[in-house]
Amino acid sequence: MTKRTYSPDEKGAALAALDANEGYVKPTAEAVGVPRKTLEGWRDGSGITPEVEASREQKTRELADSFENLARKIVAAAPDKIEKAGLKDSVFSAAIAIDKSRLLRGQATSINEVQMRDALEGVVARCIDRARDAGEPVTREIVVARLIQRRPEVRAYLEPRPPAESL
Repeated sequence: MTKRTYSPDEKGAALAALDANEGYVKPTAEAVGVPRKTLEGWRDGSGITPEVEASREQKTRELADSFENLARKIVAAAPDKIEKAGLKDSVFSAAIAIDKSRLLRGQATSINEVQMRDALEGVVARCIDRARDAGEPVTREIVVARLIQRRPEVRAYLEPRPPAESL
């Protein structure tokens, strides 16, 4: 059996969809028609070239724009559709589209940005503690780099801190 190969654009589009699905591999793999293990490999950096990263960024912007346009259409159509779809359904659909658009642009969504940053900093601290307890101390920068490699969407919340000033 011949192994399927994917173009950089196909990989970029799949990774953009993965970003939109907040890193949930199984539904993304099913939606884009890529085996789960293949998508997991790409997420973890296997076979990812600068060309794939550029495509991912472009596809992410396009997807964010599509979700924003969808939200605008839903809001514009809502007054005429309220009786058929119901106000709740129209507003809910628009909210999902807006949330996805903001997520893909690295903007705060329904989760408060401060809460997300605090939660992720807690994860970083626990990783550092576990590594220290295992006799393998690591720096915050190493842990953050590993988290971003596995889950690029956390980059906005875990940007490197400037070095602490000496007293």
